[in-house]
Amino acid sequence: MFDAHIILRMNKRLKDPKDREKLADLKRDIFDLNLDIIKIFEKYDFKIIQNMNKLNTKDNISYFRSRSYKINKHVQDNLVDIPSKFYEFKHEHNGRTYNFKYYVGQYIICRQPFKRKKCRIIHKLYVWNYRLLP
Repeated sequence: MFDAHIILRMNKRLKDPKDREKLADLKRDIFDLNLDIIKIFEKYDFKIIQNMNKLNTKDNISYFRSRSYKINKHVQDNLVDIPSKFYEFKHEHNGRTYNFKYYVGQYIICRQPFKRKKCRIIHKLYVWNYRLLP
């Protein structure tokens, strides 16, 4: 459809040539269907957990929505200090109900807008800030 094409081949965010090379190798390995994805993650030092009891970080990556709900629940229950005043809302996914606690000042990364009777999440640079409505 267009007669001119631009193909960007170098990652400009990474400044160190070693990091750029590592990212290029990772991308090549991920798209190689003959390689096992777990072996790729181990090769590039991704931290993988097999048991939720070993989860001890607040910032995590999940590739499935149901897994992200489980991780968020574990982090809220075990790693975050929640103030005494919070609002609890139920989220349903694939027939399971997850109860999450939201409190004033909490920053949340959301996939979709969220609004309830007593609160709303305001969009701010891809991070949402939970605030009470007046």
